[in-house]
Amino acid sequence: MNADGRFTQSVPLVAGRNAIPIVAVDGAGNSNSTTFVMLVDLESPPLNITFPRDGWRTVKKNITINGTTEPFATISAGEFFGAAGADGRFAMNVSLLYGNNTLIVKARDRAGNTNSLIWHVVRERSQVAPAPSPWAAAIIVVIIILAVENLGIYWYFTKRKSKGPSTQLPEEEEALPYEEEAPPPPKRPAQAPPAAAPSKAPPQRTARAPAAETVGTPRSKLNWDEEEAKATEQEGMEMPVQVGDEDDDIEEF
Repeated sequence: MNADGRFTQSVPLVAGRNAIPIVAVDGAGNSNSTTFVMLVDLESPPLNITFPRDGWRTVKKNITINGTTEPFATISAGEFFGAAGADGRFAMNVSLLYGNNTLIVKARDRAGNTNSLIWHVVRERSQVAPAPSPWAAAIIVVIIILAVENLGIYWYFTKRKSKGPSTQLPEEEEALPYEEEAPPPPKRPAQAPPAAAPSKAPPQRTARAPAAETVGTPRSKLNWDEEEAKATEQEGMEMPVQVGDEDDDIEEF
């Protein structure tokens, strides 16, 4: 023991619980004692990563590693650190580079025991989708309009065909051997129609004065037929209806 009352004593320890009794006695023979209990942990802490899986691919730059280990253990992955809670769960944020990232995740318990895992995460470059064309919407509208019009035309002709008679075309006849056609006969020149004969007015019947009668001489019979026949023959027309009768005599006054 030193003059200031401090002392140092080496004690062998075993794994697990160690109960060490300590007794102090002064020069007068007075004493005091205590028991010091020490737990010796020689086992590495468990370490399990629940997310992400080994070999996971992502386009993100920052991800969160989740897992379980010994309660209150510290977690590290390169320059990134985290700590487990009372239930042993932990969440640690890390940044990724493009390509394959090899992460050494290490857990250290309070006794200084460590455990580590090698985990691989691949960061891929994101493929930027091309910007939509300003004409894309107009083209889609035109396509829809054309489709609707075609559907309407198809519906119209289908309905018309169902109502009306069958419009099926006759089967194509077998081709006959080619025969040379005779040349058409020459056309005769058109003749002018004959001129119409001028119409002739019917002869007018003129009244003839009766012949002077001789006193005492009887009047002969009036022959109208002979006179009319002569007039008709001269004019070239049909004979008019007979007026009077041969046998009729003119009464004398």
